Amino acid sequence: REPDARLELEAVYGYGGLANLAPNVFYSSSGEVVYYTAAVGIVLDKEAQAQRFFRGHSDDIHCLALDPSRTIAATGQTADRELGGRPFVCVWDVHSLQELSKLVHGKVNRVAAVGFSADGKLLATVGCSAPQSVCVW
Repeated sequence: REPDARLELEAVYGYGGLANLAPNVFYSSSGEVVYYTAAVGIVLDKEAQAQRFFRGHSDDIHCLALDPSRTIAATGQTADRELGGRPFVCVWDVHSLQELSKLVHGKVNRVAAVGFSADGKLLATVGCSAPQSVCVW
């Protein structure tokens, strides 16, 4: 039987970016800080000292990019067992935290890098394993 109680994420402590060489901290258009730790995308309002969370990932996030308007984020993760060992990228709105798209990558270990085109219409993703792959969405 399921318990009557539920847990709710209140805060994330820590920062996994020191070991990550990819760009991993950005300011949104509203001045909030966007970053990630483990499988959680975090939007930090420094003035209010409050965090909001994007929880669309099933495993560790390895990369992050914001589009030129700084309102849309893309985060790439480690391979997902439920997707046959394929990783995916979540494209999400940093203000509403709504997932806009889930892009399933080819069979690689993880998505190592993501980047938007200058006009924000295209997203490039890099798969990490031999051989590496680049997808343009």
